[in-house]
Amino acid sequence: MKRTLFIGCLLLAFVGTGIAQQTGTITGDKVRVRTKPTTTNSETVGYVNKGDKVTILDKTSKQEKIGSMEDYWYKIEFDGSKQGWTFGHFVKIVSAENKGSSTLEIYKEFLKGLDNTNIASIAIAKEKYRDIFKNSDENAEEGFRIFRIYYTGTVRKASYRSLFKNKDLQKALNDIGKTVNEGREDPLDKLSGSKDFKDIKKTYKNEIQILYEYKSNGIRYSCGEGTWYFIEDNEYIVKEVLDGFSFDLKNYIYFLAKEMKYTIGQDAGYSITWDELRQRIIRWEQFSQKYPELEEVKREVIPKTKTMMGHYLIGIDNTRIYEWGKTELKQDLRNSYHNFIKENTESKYHELVSKIYQMYLDSNFEISDEIINYIRTSGFRFNNHLLPKQKK
Repeated sequence: MKRTLFIGCLLLAFVGTGIAQQTGTITGDKVRVRTKPTTTNSETVGYVNKGDKVTILDKTSKQEKIGSMEDYWYKIEFDGSKQGWTFGHFVKIVSAENKGSSTLEIYKEFLKGLDNTNIASIAIAKEKYRDIFKNSDENAEEGFRIFRIYYTGTVRKASYRSLFKNKDLQKALNDIGKTVNEGREDPLDKLSGSKDFKDIKKTYKNEIQILYEYKSNGIRYSCGEGTWYFIEDNEYIVKEVLDGFSFDLKNYIYFLAKEMKYTIGQDAGYSITWDELRQRIIRWEQFSQKYPELEEVKREVIPKTKTMMGHYLIGIDNTRIYEWGKTELKQDLRNSYHNFIKENTESKYHELVSKIYQMYLDSNFEISDEIINYIRTSGFRFNNHLLPKQKK
C-alpha cells in the first residue's frame, strides 16, 4: 500500500503540464461535444471538426474505453465561448508552456528528470508517454522509441543496482527456481496464483513481495551462469504501454513478446533443438520481409537473424554441431538441414544451406576444410575454437 501511494504521488507530480495552459487540435470530423464526460445521459451541445483549435479546461482522472478506443474525456472551450466535453481520441494536445517544442522534445526533457536506476520510474515514464501521445499523433511511434530506450536502459541499470548485488534475492530466486522446476525461466510465473509451494512462500515471504513489486514495473527474471538479473517484459509493454496504439513498431514488440516469452539458451548454449532454431530463424526472416522499412528490422531483426543463422551453421560454445570427440555433423542437425531445404524454399539462406548440405553428403558428413572455408567466405565467422580438435 505504501508503495502504491508513493508511485501515485510521483504520477501526480509528473503527469500533466497544467490543464489550464493547454490547447488542442481536433483530429476527426463532426466530433460531438457533450454536457458530461460520458456517452450515456449526456446531451450534445455542439460539434467540432478536423483542424479546429480548442482550449483544454479540464480532463477526467481516468480513461474510458469506447469500442476499440481508450482515452480521457477533455472539457474544451470551442466556437469562441461554448464549453463541453469531448473524447480525447479525437484531440491532439499542444501544451502552451512548450510552444515551439514538439511532443518528442517535451517527452525527452521529462525523462531526463527521472531516476533511470530506479525500476519504479518505468511506471512514471509509461504514464507520461500515454498522457502525451495519442494514437492519432504522428509522433506516437517515435515517442515510443524514446520510451523503449529509457525502459531498456533502466532495466539494465536497476538490475545491477537492485538485484545483481542482493544476495538474499539471488538465493530466493535460486531456491524458488529449483522448487517450481522452472530452470532458467522466470520462476515467479509459476509461483503466482498457485496454491502449492507453501513452504517456499513462507521461507521467502519478504523476498517474494519485493520480487513481485519489481515485476509489476515491467520486468521478468532470467538466469545466466548462476546469477539472476532483470530482462524486458514485452508482454507488459504491449498490454500496459501500447494498448490503444497502432503502428508497425507495436507489431514488432508483439512479435518479441511471443518470441522472447521463453529463454532459448544461456551460458553460451541453446536449450532448444536444432530444428526449433531453424523455425525461429525463418520466423525472424519473415518478419523482416513483412516490415522491411522498420528501423528496428534493420537495426535488430536482420543482425539477430544472421547471428542465429551463424549458430545454425557453425555452432556455439556449449552447443556444437558435432558430438564431443568426433568430427561428424550431428544427426539431428542433418535432419534439420534436410527440413530447411524441403520446407523453406523462399528463405534467402535456402541456397546456402542446400550447398552446405550437399558438401556434407559428399564428405559423408565429416566437417571438412572445404565446408569450413565455404561457410567463412559466405560471411560467417567460423572461429577455430569451435572446430573439432582434429581440424584445428
